Amino acid sequence: IDISDKTGSELRDIRLTTQEKKRAIMRVKLAATLQFTLPGVPCIYYGDEAGMQGARDPFCRMPFPWGAENRELLTHYQTLGTLRRQQKALWDSEPDFLLWEPGHVIFRRMQNNHGVLVLANASEEPMSLRPYVPAKEKNLLNGKAIGTALPACSAAVIAMRTRKTAKQGV
Repeated sequence: IDISDKTGSELRDIRLTTQEKKRAIMRVKLAATLQFTLPGVPCIYYGDEAGMQGARDPFCRMPFPWGAENRELLTHYQTLGTLRRQQKALWDSEPDFLLWEPGHVIFRRMQNNHGVLVLANASEEPMSLRPYVPAKEKNLLNGKAIGTALPACSAAVIAMRTRKTAKQGV
């Protein structure tokens, strides 16, 4: 939406269409997943977790929509918070990037023998997950099997456990 020539009263009433809102939610979920799984402290701007809409100042944020929050986004942020608390590898380990190309990133974060594999697809097409992950692995973000492809504009997080070798003292 081009808001460069809008008046204040027009900015106040701007809302995304159903299709634009669906796409925006996908993008916010993808961005939040990366924010919660990459190094650093996640920061949630007021209302992002509720799916608030807005334009430029002073209409960038309206009053919080108590009781009318976007449940899908709110649940996603809650899941990310729980994941971050439970996965110690997300606290202070460095990411090991397995794939870094336009629209796609895959990295793992390990601490001792436990960690996560993060898969992110910011492209408009499904992303093949072979050979990075077996199709039966469970996505910690939704509890479902990962399958063979990651849908467009989405992310997945998979629990990882490395095996100790004889040199490590099995």
